[in-house]
Amino acid sequence: MNSHNASAFVWGGDAVYGDRLVVKDGKPTRVTATESRLKSLYSQILEENPYYPLPTAYHFGTIDDHDYGKNNGDKNFPLKAQSASAFIDFIDTSNDHLNVVEDVAKQRAKAGEGVYGVKVFAYPLNSPPVAYNEDANGYPSSVPSSNNTVAIFYLDCRSNKDPWPKGFDFSLEKGIGLDMLGEKQWTWFEENLRKSNARVNIVMNGLQVLSQSRVPNGNLAEDWEKFPQSKTRLLNSVMNSGVKAPILLTGDVHMSQLLRVTCTAQSSVRTLYELTTSGITHSWSTFFSPQPEHREFWFYPYMCFLSSTFMHLSHIVMPWNEVNVDEKTGQKDYSIELNYAKFDFAEIEKGRVLAEVMTPDGVAISKTFQLNDIDPVVGEGGEYDCQPYRGSVSNLHLIVGYFFTVGFLLVFALGPVLSVIGGGLYVLWRVVAKVTKMVRREGKDKIE
Repeated sequence: MNSHNASAFVWGGDAVYGDRLVVKDGKPTRVTATESRLKSLYSQILEENPYYPLPTAYHFGTIDDHDYGKNNGDKNFPLKAQSASAFIDFIDTSNDHLNVVEDVAKQRAKAGEGVYGVKVFAYPLNSPPVAYNEDANGYPSSVPSSNNTVAIFYLDCRSNKDPWPKGFDFSLEKGIGLDMLGEKQWTWFEENLRKSNARVNIVMNGLQVLSQSRVPNGNLAEDWEKFPQSKTRLLNSVMNSGVKAPILLTGDVHMSQLLRVTCTAQSSVRTLYELTTSGITHSWSTFFSPQPEHREFWFYPYMCFLSSTFMHLSHIVMPWNEVNVDEKTGQKDYSIELNYAKFDFAEIEKGRVLAEVMTPDGVAISKTFQLNDIDPVVGEGGEYDCQPYRGSVSNLHLIVGYFFTVGFLLVFALGPVLSVIGGGLYVLWRVVAKVTKMVRREGKDKIE
């Protein structure tokens, strides 16, 4: 990672896992984070990880649920101001090598309003890199208008998110009317997006936006599909703002994917991409528990097999038609390995931007965005309908996909347990049968 001489390092959420799973009174219990635990975990990153902080990079970003402090956390979490403040302090320390000043976004975050904002970079970069921060009026007014600027909008999908209803029934209807960002953040985002004069506009948050047909329960798996009004508002805010070359950037799911949808409004047809990258320390290939002690279990290798095979199978049988297929290889653009994403803007003035997902084995996903292909269409307007570019999902395909994935889990997750139980019962039966036979024989001998 250090070899890239990156100009910026952007956190997309879950920089640390403040909450943790413990066994309490014989039951697995998830314990939420405290402010002191979050600060301790951030200190460990700064002290123990050789790759961080990157010596040439400007550091910033947003939070997701685990560095927020609670799994699937929402606006009701009582320590949201403290967790945001701990994250901002961590970012400030990461930028000690730069002359970074206090800005509006930091003040907003420490007040508990959310970790969101915008940074703008102009290429080629100075050394050290200079980020244009938002001012009192929002989008930085000092940014030069040119074909070599990149704006990165980072949104907070935790501090103002409505809670998903309790329970584990599978119905997306429960998400109708729920809000992801809160009106204040929506207003800020929509107003400042319209002000952007950048050649490329990256919109980042922790949760996947374009994903479809995932687990239909917000307590088990989160994404914007479960908040339909918020998803529609986000997509239309991006598509109708007039910004050039919008690209979505997300994390959370312990793997990388390149997602693609076709958006239609009246006579306008546009393509929108989303790059998902997650995570640096654990993924589906390594069994996605973040707690190191879980990797010491004797059955850890089997859990790695189970999690990696399950996710590969899901990409085969599930109707995830929004996952991009590489035109050269014909393979779906995803990886379950440890990963991070790299954007290269060296040819931005030529209308090209290269995005790559890096894994321990090298480049897993590579996409050169031709900026003219994702620019706004002249005369567009109205509400966009965005659908997977490889076609809409059929109910039959969805049912078949769930049948195979759930069946796999039942066989390979419960199978070994049931085998052990069955084997134990068989041995017990044999012992009981043998003892019974001996008792009967002794009784017969006494009678004779």
